[in-house]
Amino acid sequence: MKASVSLDEYLERMDEVEGWFDRMDALAIAECLTVQQREGISGALAEIGVHHGKSFLAMALTEGHNDLIYAIDVFEHQELNIDGSGCGSRQAFLANCDKFAPTAKVSILAMSSLEILGRERELMAPLRFLSIDGGHTRDITLNDLEIADSILVDAGMCCVDDVLHPEWTGVITGIFAFLDRNPNLVPFALTPKKLYWCRPSYYQRRREYFRTKFAANMRRADREIGKYLVDYYCL
Repeated sequence: MKASVSLDEYLERMDEVEGWFDRMDALAIAECLTVQQREGISGALAEIGVHHGKSFLAMALTEGHNDLIYAIDVFEHQELNIDGSGCGSRQAFLANCDKFAPTAKVSILAMSSLEILGRERELMAPLRFLSIDGGHTRDITLNDLEIADSILVDAGMCCVDDVLHPEWTGVITGIFAFLDRNPNLVPFALTPKKLYWCRPSYYQRRREYFRTKFAANMRRADREIGKYLVDYYCL
C-alpha cells in the first residue's frame, strides 16, 4: 500500500479536493488533535458531512495518530439532504482518501445524523474529536451538537462549521438552542468558519493553549457567544 502524504503536503495541495475548508481551520484542528495526543487522550475521530473529504483528510493526516475515523454523510441518499447543504459523493471521497491518506482507518456511516442520535454508542466508539458540517438547519445543528455531547470523551473537542454564514442562519440558531439546554460542552474559540467546543472543565486550558499557539492569529479576545467568551482567530 502506498504511504499517506504529510499534513503539510496536503495543505499545499488542498485545492485538489472540492469543498469548503481553509488553512486556519486545518491548523486549528491539527492542534486540537496534537494537544490531546500530548495529554494521552484516546478515542476515535469523526466528521458529520464529509462531502469529498477536504476537512476529513486534514484530520486523517495529522501526524502522530492512528485512530479510527468515521465518515458520516448521506452520500447517494440525497433525499435525506433536506436543506441542500453540500452534495457529498462517496466515490469522490474514497478517491481522495486513496490519493492522500490510503493508510487511514476509515469507517463510513452512510446515513443522516438524525439517525444517529440515541444510537451513538451502538454505531461508534467514544470520540475525542468530532467535526460537524452536515445539515445546516436549526434542528440538525442541535441534533449534531447533542451527538457530540453524548459521545465525546471527557477531554474531547468538536467544531461546528458555517457558524456565522449569512446563508445558513440555522446553524447559529441551533447553537443557541443547544446552549439554552446547559450542555456539557462550551465554545472556546472562533475562526471565520468554525466554532470550537470542549468540556467546561477544559475551557480555560484550551483557551490558553490556542492563545499561545495562535498568538499571531488572534484578532479579538473575549467575544460573546451566549453567556460564554471565545477568542477569534484568522490568518
